[in-house]
Amino acid sequence: MAGLERGRCGLGERELQDQLTGYGDVGRGARPTERSARRIALEIAPDVDASQVEQLLAVERQCCPFLTIDWSPGERLLSFSVANSEQEAALAAIASALGIQPPGG
Repeated sequence: MAGLERGRCGLGERELQDQLTGYGDVGRGARPTERSARRIALEIAPDVDASQVEQLLAVERQCCPFLTIDWSPGERLLSFSVANSEQEAALAAIASALGIQPPGG
């Protein structure tokens, strides 16, 4: 989903739309716990199926292996981080798809 820009994402149009829809579903009711330019973390709502999160993350790991993704299903904690400024746009796109406001926003 690198930036959610078609030219930079390895997903086809349908797969990209499915990923965006999945992020919207997972982010609904989530409680952000951290948001910076290089890291986002959130607590996933109890009514979101953990298998849906895992499926979403499996696709993301294939598409954007530069992302560090941590998912703790028992605690319902999910985080994404990037190592450098060139990757911040991809993280911002994921935050937006999840419905998380930018820092200071």
